[in-house]
Amino acid sequence: MEQAQGNTSGSARRSGVIPAALADKVRDEQVRVLYRNLLPVLGGNYLVSVLMAIAMRGLVDDIQLLIWTTSVYVLSTARIPLFLAYRRRDRHRQAHRRWGYYFVLSSFLSGVVWGAAGIAFFLPDNPFMLTLLTLVIMGMVAGSTSSLASYLPAHMAFILPCGLPLSVNYLLVDQPTFYILGILLVFYMAMNVVFSRTFQRTFIDSIVFRLENAELVADLTHEKEKAIEASATKSRFLASASHDLRQPLHALGLFVGAMEAHSTSAELHGLIDKTKASVHALEGLMDSLLDISKLDAGVVQPRMVDTPVGTLIENIRSEFTTLSEEKGIRFRARSSKFWTHTDPAMLERILRNLVSNAIRYTDAGCVLVGCRIRKDRLVIEVRDTGNGIPKEKQQDIFREFHQLENPERDRTKGLGLGLAIVDRLSQLLLHPVSVWSEPGHGSIFRIEVPRLPPREYVPTQEPAPSLNLLEGIHVLVVDDEVAIREGMQTLLGSWGCQVTLAESSKDACKQLRRMNWSPDVIIADFRLREGETGLAAIEAVRGMYDTIDGGVALEPIPAIVLTGETAAEQLKEVKASGFPLLHKPLRPARLRATLHRLVTV
Repeated sequence: MEQAQGNTSGSARRSGVIPAALADKVRDEQVRVLYRNLLPVLGGNYLVSVLMAIAMRGLVDDIQLLIWTTSVYVLSTARIPLFLAYRRRDRHRQAHRRWGYYFVLSSFLSGVVWGAAGIAFFLPDNPFMLTLLTLVIMGMVAGSTSSLASYLPAHMAFILPCGLPLSVNYLLVDQPTFYILGILLVFYMAMNVVFSRTFQRTFIDSIVFRLENAELVADLTHEKEKAIEASATKSRFLASASHDLRQPLHALGLFVGAMEAHSTSAELHGLIDKTKASVHALEGLMDSLLDISKLDAGVVQPRMVDTPVGTLIENIRSEFTTLSEEKGIRFRARSSKFWTHTDPAMLERILRNLVSNAIRYTDAGCVLVGCRIRKDRLVIEVRDTGNGIPKEKQQDIFREFHQLENPERDRTKGLGLGLAIVDRLSQLLLHPVSVWSEPGHGSIFRIEVPRLPPREYVPTQEPAPSLNLLEGIHVLVVDDEVAIREGMQTLLGSWGCQVTLAESSKDACKQLRRMNWSPDVIIADFRLREGETGLAAIEAVRGMYDTIDGGVALEPIPAIVLTGETAAEQLKEVKASGFPLLHKPLRPARLRATLHRLVTV
């Protein structure tokens, strides 16, 4: 057997050398294959020896034939307990050397018994007997090559005592034909040794390759688990940090909204507008993070309806015309008469992100939005004359936080989430998105949507909400942040609401009992102190009024849940509750519209 060498290179494996780190495992596998092949070998010994005894009966001495046949059976049967002992071995102990030694010894004894037939039954004057004996012995040598070649010492221990006696007998007969046959038999055994050695090298190579692959898979699995854990840690950090960052931003938005309602000075209005713009920019960045979290959490489900494509394109035109003019590039949007089946808000978000990217990375020329017909599909294209994207990087642009031309992480160029959101929304809507681009020649983004025939479109206009509807309603606000509670009281008070503030469900129930009135609407933050959630707080307050009034069950108090969470589990939990969900930082107009909807139901 080859000695272990500390070399794991390809050339080492091709030479049959066993890397030191894997030597024990390779030897153990070699010995395991020997014992796995043992029972078929023993079955062959039983069968061949019986057939040989039957064929030679009457041609050789019966006593010699009986002794030889008995020896084959006794030795073969004695090897069965060895096989059973190996099967019961302690597999955690590295005892392959000992078990290999036992097998080599038993193979040698078996070779001696079969080699004895080449001496006892060698009858030069009987051609039939001589031919049968030669075929049997050489057949045993050939058979051992396939069953023992995985471990060369075991093979050599068998074929030398098995074949050499017959070869020597041929060489000792003073006839040229016998002499030539003896030489041929020696050459035959030598060739079997060569084949056996080659087979062992190949076998060792395959074992080493498999073991190295297994180690590589284990390493990759370990690295994958580390990456998953790192991703989970990142998500937990992002969820926690997002909530903590949203709290002061949310409070700031509430105070700005309240200031806007009370401001009468033109100069103060200008400062408020600038503050609102800064708050909205921060909200945009936070909303992008939240959108990714919601899409990954699976809490966003499309509302598929028949939608006029022209309306979506006109919305994009009105939104980006001014921005493109400010940058000095042309922006053209060609409308379409066709309709499609989609979620209009999601499809418009896809177009908005693509057009925003196109304008951002186009310094001269134009950006064009248009449609092409492709069988039963409609392909919406966003073309630009920007810098273009190298082919090898065209799939990378859909990964989170990946920006090709923002190594300095300029926040005015966004976070690199726009195309990641496009990719997730397109998969959710089953609207494939593809890209063609060439550096220096711009880019074309294509969205394939179902094509429906044109029809008349009658837009529905919802009446603008009136602040008078909120006048005098009782609102219970449950939030553990003092600044948030004060901001909500200021904002809601400016709308004419009567506000009660509480930091927990216990505090809310206590105040409501003392004041002896029920709220018209509950606004609760999802994450409260001591592990309590806004959902639990809402249920606790509702439970105070879950009675029968004059035989009629009271309607549950409507509620709104506020959250700054981005973690998938929390978002799913809030979504499953069925309460309207508003994300921090909250825009006052969004809160006001939601309150109007609840109090007018």
